[in-house]
Amino acid sequence: NEDEFDIVAFKPGYVGALAVGTERLLGKGETLTANLTLEPGARTVSGTLKDADSGAPLAGVELLFITVDDNGLFDNRLCTLVWTDSAGQFSASVTAARWGALVRRQTAAELGYVHPNRGPLVVVDASAGNVADLELPMTKATSVIWGTLTSTRTDAQGNPVPLGGVEVMAVRSDGGNGRAWGITDGDGDYRLAVTPGRWRVYPFAMSLDDVDHGGSTWRTLSLSGD
Repeated sequence: NEDEFDIVAFKPGYVGALAVGTERLLGKGETLTANLTLEPGARTVSGTLKDADSGAPLAGVELLFITVDDNGLFDNRLCTLVWTDSAGQFSASVTAARWGALVRRQTAAELGYVHPNRGPLVVVDASAGNVADLELPMTKATSVIWGTLTSTRTDAQGNPVPLGGVEVMAVRSDGGNGRAWGITDGDGDYRLAVTPGRWRVYPFAMSLDDVDHGGSTWRTLSLSGD
């Protein structure tokens, strides 16, 4: 199918350019050549990825570092990719700029953690030199939102058609900072690991082939006990 793609190269000690692409659509059966560049990292950002509550290190987790603007929002100019070691420690080569650290939403969901809703886990300024002893906290999910995603259309028996393989997102809507992610199974069922609060649940429009399948719903969670 015709689509748009971004290709980014990664190599330890270097940063790659984002959002360069080919600036054109890649049609079915078409081949394009896209020349990529890598820039040596003159600075180092290092630290530990931890569970926010227990302080336990999180090992083997993929971390993205992407440049940010003056407002602390990703500007998607440059990026680099590292993994935490067995002690949850990481060291990323970056350029002299402001950088935001990010755990991909898919990775956070697989580990049972909530992904930040607004911006990166942390913003660091490597303009003046290396940044060390950085602590990145991840919030563990303690509750689950579950449900079924169906089409507004029905089958021959008049039953709603389940939508499998669709990305579903839950975003905190009560002022809290959190986002959860999942994919529906063959029956259209989804499970989202979240924290207590008010969440808006919705399917990704880009995962759907027509506007009938859009929409959102509200879920409120509460916990009781010790």
